[in-house]
Amino acid sequence: RMKNSLKSETVRNAFSIAALTLALPLGLKVMSGIFVWSSPFIMLNSIIILKSFVLLNLLGITVLIVSIFKNRFFCRYMCPVGLCCDKISGFNRNRISFHKKMPSVGPLLAIISLSAAFAGIPLLILLDPLAIFHGTFAILSDELSFVTVISFSGLAVLLAVNYFFPDIWCSRLCPLGGMQDILTDIRRRTDRLIHRMPPVSDPYSPARRYFIASGIGIISGITINKLYKPSRTDYFRPPASLKPSSFNTLCIRCGNCIKSCPTKIITHHTDYGDLISWMTPEVTFVNGYCLETCNLCSTVCPTGSI
Repeated sequence: RMKNSLKSETVRNAFSIAALTLALPLGLKVMSGIFVWSSPFIMLNSIIILKSFVLLNLLGITVLIVSIFKNRFFCRYMCPVGLCCDKISGFNRNRISFHKKMPSVGPLLAIISLSAAFAGIPLLILLDPLAIFHGTFAILSDELSFVTVISFSGLAVLLAVNYFFPDIWCSRLCPLGGMQDILTDIRRRTDRLIHRMPPVSDPYSPARRYFIASGIGIISGITINKLYKPSRTDYFRPPASLKPSSFNTLCIRCGNCIKSCPTKIITHHTDYGDLISWMTPEVTFVNGYCLETCNLCSTVCPTGSI
């Protein structure tokens, strides 16, 4: 068990270093932020919304399939946010906190978001750990300011929360982790049916909660779609972007398009009067122009917003 634990830690450290390298604005072009594509949660939200599939989605699908057979595969071996939260939780792990008796809401958040996606809104896609991680380093790809630092402080907030409530994000709140728990539960129940084993008596069967969460997601998606009013502010999006109503909700503010743009004409949108579009990519032609032969911004976009 000790050897397996060390192996898991080594693999996760290696993946976290790779994720950090690909998140930094190092001019890696098509490789910029490619690690985000490995998130099954982002992948499913995107495919449900767009009803389309691209080759790089295979990364998320591969992780999804492996997670069926190996519980929380992404969390144990690949997640840089989980690694950071584990390290910070280690400083205060003996703290007695109320959350230790708190039920896991990660699976419910995953179902709510995916159900809402069927109604047109990927409600909780910004809670994906890789969206949070890449958002943190997106501040380095644009002009550094107090506004951008505060806007992309999600990882810092998570670390602070995990210090006071050790392990709460990974074990209770993360929708990506919760989605993997659902896959493991489905696999175990399927195994019992195949092998004709008696069902396990479980007074806390999640089926009812999953059904309610699905209803909340669908109703929320429909309601938000009807109430949502896209910005009337005129500004340029990157070429081939979705319509504003879809773009603003599907964009995870990862900054991949900004980091990959060779002429550096894509920046973060910071119009205080247009908060629904806050920190989404905006094209400005002050210092350059859009190359006719370039489509990097659409190539590196992990959600299909562009």
